[in-house]
Amino acid sequence: MNEFLSGDIFLIDSVASYAKVVKFLMQAPTVYQWAWRKMRGTQQEVRYYHAGMLVSNTHVIEQQKIVELETVEAAFLNKKHIVYRNPRLTMESRNRLKALAEDEIGEGYDILLIFGKTLTWITGLGFITRLVQWVDKEICVTRVAKWYQKVTGITFGKHSWHEVTTDNIDDWCKLDEWLVVSKSTTFS
Repeated sequence: MNEFLSGDIFLIDSVASYAKVVKFLMQAPTVYQWAWRKMRGTQQEVRYYHAGMLVSNTHVIEQQKIVELETVEAAFLNKKHIVYRNPRLTMESRNRLKALAEDEIGEGYDILLIFGKTLTWITGLGFITRLVQWVDKEICVTRVAKWYQKVTGITFGKHSWHEVTTDNIDDWCKLDEWLVVSKSTTFS
């Protein structure tokens, strides 16, 4: 088994219909860009739909219905996944990420934010995502992005964590030369 560290980010894929919808919406920031890319044949491939973070070698923290601890095996090892590590994180930063994440165990899911992200995709107005959401609630990927922004200042190329998608994290980690700790390209 790989040696995982607190602060490693995992992204997973699924063949479920909800995952396909999420990945479809991540192909472009707006419906207009999606249509333009479709006409030109330059549509972006989206590889993953869900994000979480490692808190130890054996456990992750992720948001399903609520923020919860889960074993590595149950969370992603038998799924199509990738685990990224920021090589510039210090042990102090890793511990702060873990503590911040664990403080949110039991927190709920922001359905309103999904609505806001969809409105942003339809209108092209990015600020809607920051306006249409419940206070102190997030979705899986924005929660991971929030932890990173608060501890390291990293925004994965966006103005704030509210705008980050799983695809943004995947693209950022490839460009910023994060290490790939684990990867599986097949579904078990």
